[in-house]
Amino acid sequence: MRRRSRCPASGRASSPWARDYSGWSATSTASRSPTTTWRRSGPLEHAGLAPYFERQFTVETVRSYKPAPQGYHLVAQGLAVPPSTCLMVASHVLDTVGAQSAGYTAGLITRPGNAPLPVVSLPQPNLVAPDLPGLADQLIQRWRS
Repeated sequence: MRRRSRCPASGRASSPWARDYSGWSATSTASRSPTTTWRRSGPLEHAGLAPYFERQFTVETVRSYKPAPQGYHLVAQGLAVPPSTCLMVASHVLDTVGAQSAGYTAGLITRPGNAPLPVVSLPQPNLVAPDLPGLADQLIQRWRS
């Protein structure tokens, strides 16, 4: 992620994008292609966030949708890193379950009606926060310890 003084989506200066994330690499996975035939830009471009991501991956490459492990393995292989060094941040708990099943660490951004599933047989997200700044704080604290 590159350091910026304002969040491109909201324009607010007090955003997680204003923090220093030097040494971190940001990539994106999507359940559809980064660009679609019905518009010229993908979701990250549409939100003004594309400059913060070095690469975008899509499940269309492996023709297997999340939470299947193939998409997560594609990302780790594409970055030439072991899955244990990857972090999946999602707002859908099934995405975190899939990522953890593939060996990733997982962070869940909770929304109303979208909390961790309290099922003993399912992996629980490693980090849980109500918003991205809260998750970033947990991640930084975990990294420093």
